[in-house]
Order: sequence, then C-alpha cells, then structure tokens
Amino acid sequence: MKKKLLFVLFAVLTLAVGATAATSSVIERTGKSIKKERTAPARQVAKADADKSPTVYGWLRYVEHAPSDQQYGVCRFNAGDPSTVDVLFPFDAEHQACAGAAANGVYYVYRYTPGDYAAPVDFGTVNLTTGAFTRIADYSRLNALFADMTFDYSTQTMYALANVGSSTVSTLVTVNLTNGDVQNVATLAEKFVALACSYDGQLYAIKGDDGYLYKINKTNGDLESIGYTYEEPAEYFQSMEFDHSTETLYWAANTIYEEGFLTVVNTADGNSERTGKISENAQVVGLHIPFVRTADKAPAAIEGLTVTPAAEGALSATLSWTNPTQTYDKKGNTTITRVDIFRDNSLAGSVTDAAPGAQSSWTDANVPTSGRHEYKVFAVNAEGNGEPAEQTAYIGHDTPVAPTGATVSKIDDTTLKVEWTAPTAGQNGGWIDQASLRYRVKRLTDGSMVAENLAATSCSDTVDKLDTYSYEIEAYTADGNGGKAKTNGVAAGPAITVPYTCSFKTDGDFGLWTVIDANNDYYTWERETTLAAAKYYANEDYETSADDWLISSPIALNAGVQYRLRFNAKSYDESYPEHVAVYLGQGKTVEAMTTKLGDFKVATYDMQQYEVTFPAIAADGNYNIGFYCHSQAPDGYILYVTDVELTAVTNGVLKGTVTDGTNPIGNAVVYIESL
Repeated sequence: MKKKLLFVLFAVLTLAVGATAATSSVIERTGKSIKKERTAPARQVAKADADKSPTVYGWLRYVEHAPSDQQYGVCRFNAGDPSTVDVLFPFDAEHQACAGAAANGVYYVYRYTPGDYAAPVDFGTVNLTTGAFTRIADYSRLNALFADMTFDYSTQTMYALANVGSSTVSTLVTVNLTNGDVQNVATLAEKFVALACSYDGQLYAIKGDDGYLYKINKTNGDLESIGYTYEEPAEYFQSMEFDHSTETLYWAANTIYEEGFLTVVNTADGNSERTGKISENAQVVGLHIPFVRTADKAPAAIEGLTVTPAAEGALSATLSWTNPTQTYDKKGNTTITRVDIFRDNSLAGSVTDAAPGAQSSWTDANVPTSGRHEYKVFAVNAEGNGEPAEQTAYIGHDTPVAPTGATVSKIDDTTLKVEWTAPTAGQNGGWIDQASLRYRVKRLTDGSMVAENLAATSCSDTVDKLDTYSYEIEAYTADGNGGKAKTNGVAAGPAITVPYTCSFKTDGDFGLWTVIDANNDYYTWERETTLAAAKYYANEDYETSADDWLISSPIALNAGVQYRLRFNAKSYDESYPEHVAVYLGQGKTVEAMTTKLGDFKVATYDMQQYEVTFPAIAADGNYNIGFYCHSQAPDGYILYVTDVELTAVTNGVLKGTVTDGTNPIGNAVVYIESL
C-alpha cells in the first residue's frame, strides 16, 4: 500500500448488504499534486503540549516518500506532535480500511481492497490490544465505500458518509454494529469528506470542494454552514473525531496540495489550527481518541502535579499536587474520599487523607523498570472519579545524549585529533551512569572503527590517503547505546600524486580544496551538484567584485619535470563574462599563491577547456594550485570550474612521412591536438 486513494467512484448506490456490487475505477495518488501548479499557502501551526495532548488511533493509508518496507494498518500518534506515527498492527494490501470509528471502547472498520477496481471486503472490529480482526458482516456485495464514520453516544448510533459515483452530494447512513446492516438516513445537499459527532449528538462535516464546516441534522439531513476552515481538502479518504474529554474536534486532513496534517477545528466558527504534519504528509482514516467523561459533581482536576524521579537512577518517584476545592462543573465545593494514582493505566496507589485545597504527596517506590512512565492522578468522591491530571517522567537509568562540541583537527598532514565533550544528561531526561560511560569513534569517510570502549573524550587517527575526514562519536553506558555526534570534515593525508584529476563529484572531492572569501562578502566558491563542478556565485549587490580563491590540497611535484594543467570552465552565458586566474604556490593561503600561470576570460554557456603549462619546478616538494575568480561587478554572475587534470609532459620527437594515402605530401604541417 503506497498510493493515497481518492473516494471510490461507484455508479449505483444501494446501501444494503446483499446488493450487487457495481464495478468502478479508483483514482489513486501517484505523488503528483492534483493542483501541482499551485503552492500551498502558509498555515499557522498551534503550539500544542504533546505531554498534555491525547493519543490518537487510526488506520495509516499512505506516507509520502515511504520506504519499500513501509507497513500500513492500525496506527497511533500524539495529537500535539503527530510527526511520529507508530504502526501497531499492519494489515496486508488486500485488506485496508476506507473508514473506521470507535464505539464504547470497540474499534470498528470497513475494509476493502484498493486498486483500479476497488472491491469492498467486510465490516468488523479490531482489538487494539492484540490487533485481532473479527468480522461482523461480509460487504463484498455492498456497492459503496464510506468516506468517514462517527459514533453518536447520545443515541448509541454509528453514522457514516457515502460518496457515490460522479454525484456532487453525499448520503448519510447508519450502520448496525451487531450485523453490519447499512440504512439510508438522508441524501445531503452537498458533498462532504469528513464526519464527526459531538458527545451530545451533533453531527459535523467538512465540505469537500471548499473546506467549510457544516452542521448536519441527523434526522432529515438539513445542513447549516458554520464557517471556513481555511483548508482546501482533496477528495481523499480522511477523518475527523472529537476528543470527548474536552470536546476538541480533530481533523486528519489531506489537501489539494498533497499535504497530510492534523488540525483542530473550532466548532463555533469553523476556523482551524494545525498541530503539525502527520509523519511525511501521511493519510490516516478512522480516527479514534480514547476519552473519559467526568460527572458534573465529581471533583475538579488536581493542580500543579509534579513527578520527581529519585536520585541516581533509583526506581522510585515522588508525586506532589494540590487537591481541588471545586466540583468538575465549577458550581460548588467538592468533597474528597481519596486520590487515586495510576501508573501506565494501572492503579499504583491511593491517598486517603487528602483534604480539599491541601497539598498532597505520594512516593511510588515500586516502579518496575527504567523508562518513561505516565501518571494519571484524580480525586474521587461519591459522584465518581474527578477530572484526571497527567504527567510523564523518565524514571531509572537512562542512556546518554550525544556528545557535544565534536571536532576534528590536524596534528600534521596524516594525523588527526578527534575530541568532544562528555554528555551529562539522558536521552529521555533521565539519569545516566557516568562510571560506565564509554565511546565508539567511527571514521565516516570509509566506515572504519577508530576506537571502542574509550573512556577519554579524545583520540587520534592516522590516515594514509588524502581525503576529507569526518567522524561519528557514539556515547553508551552499561544501560545501552546513546546519542551520536558528528564532527566537521578536514582534508588530510599524504600529498596528491600526478597524474591527478578532480571533477567535484562529491563533497569529499570539494573538501580537498580550500575556499577563501578574500573580500568577506559571503559570496564565494561552493560545490554545484547538478553539473559536478566548483561554482562561484557573484554578489547580488552588483557592486562588489569577485575576490575569491579555490586552492588545492598539496600536490607532490618533482624538479625538472614539465607539468600541464587543464580544466573546463563556463559562465552563465555570453552576457556574463567571468575572469579566473590560475596560480601556483606552496601553501593554502592567498599569500602563498606566488606564481601566476594564466588568466582567462570565460564567456560561454558551454563548457570549454583551458590549459596552462607550469614553469620549471625548482625543487622537489608539495605545491598547491589556486583558481582565483576576479570577475568585475556588475558583469559577473556564475562561474563553473570542473574536470581539473594535472599531468606530466613528456618531451619526444615525432618522425614520419605524411601521405595522401599513397603519395608523400610535401611541406606538410602536423598539429598535435592532445597528448
């Protein structure tokens, strides 16, 4: 399952199990935007507290740029930070959901087989603890799919939207949760893509062609427009659901811009505010948000709940809070029978002497394992459980965060020093065992391990090849592997030998050259990935001329040998001439570039080859080549240099006779194009 699906288009609607299914085609997402010429407008993202946001369940249908092993099925994510989606129970490609909803703690789904000719399969339940599917009804002869489903707790009724064929309207239906029977309620005057029901029984829907929020009369299908969500939904499967603990309406939206995100919809005016992108613009259907309803005269929520883990990684934590003074409806003072403390959804303890308005505390001395634990604390009276307060804390031993300040520097041409600062915190904010803290150091250039079980915060590495070297430092303790840090890259190794070629195909190739922005205008040499070249981009003020160097790593040259340098270069086009000089010196500084080998005007859109011959090398040694861009403003724009080639020139004598194929040709002149 890698394609986001549009609503299935059926030619006939007969919403009753046992009807003959209509054959139809499905328009599937292929990664190209429905309105690819348009750019999605910027939308405000809410600053939601993930720790206080509900957990959302659903059915993952599509992920943009998904890996080949991406799984799809029942999933879970946090409403405040939906960027991470966990697939809890994957289902095969032949049994995917078009819609789903929960009723009284049971999760119901309508499964079908996606494709060009989508085929309804069945209706049933998924156990959210085990993932087991239980079929209620065979839907293989039902000739419609659902756009969305929602449960009305006020009447204990499951509603669904059916969008059929080329119709511009939706049909509101009910689903019998015992036998799966589907019954028409009303044909609506508009076409909708998402449906949700408030706890008191009001149906809400998102209109497909303009993103407006509507109320739906569940008796006769009459519509009332509320307001614009400021989103532009596509006709993809999507879903809405209320968090009935707070009556917050969430919409897992998919838009015409190929976006997939979670947004909170205001039921008063229709305006919406995104909480974040769902994974990589994912498509999620069948939203379900577990909730707890609180009686009006039960206690209000406790205040100021804190969880303080014990020192040195002990499996213990102390909770403290202020007891409520009012009832949940804020219309009277409350009594408190006790305060219950749940850890990870299991009762961990109670406080029986809690007085309204007083401070209370309780120590959890029986935390079973190191890890992140969720505490839920609420006061109880004769009316029932009060509104819960929740807090999460990491208790016990943690693994270390990544080291900081990781750097690599040269001791000499072939010896590098890698150093970093030790971590002091855990990856989850917990305690780390400093006594067992160790490091692994890996050379990223070739993947070799430089050091393991290292207690120090530095090490050295000797290299035998000129390259750009960077390193990864992983911290770990007896409790497990921690974070990884990466260093900068440094060019090191023995001098380059001739013949030498460089086409700047990789960052490592470019890293062997030193960039000097001599006029400090922040416009200088960089690697151009498309052309595989070094590129200079001119200052956009059209006043500052180029003054920028690209200097090679050391190259071993021998006295008495003639050398020739060739390179390809181009400008943006003929209208923007560039000027580049070639220098030779001993060192990676401007001052070291002492011998000017040539100066070239580059004014051609196509790559052209340029050539310089070195003067006689006086002594064996390491030398550096420098390309100096000195294009004058406002003429310059972009200069490209690539296919650098340095070779030794061998002197020789060419002897022979030039013929026309049979007879000698007198006074012939022979030109040698290249050697």
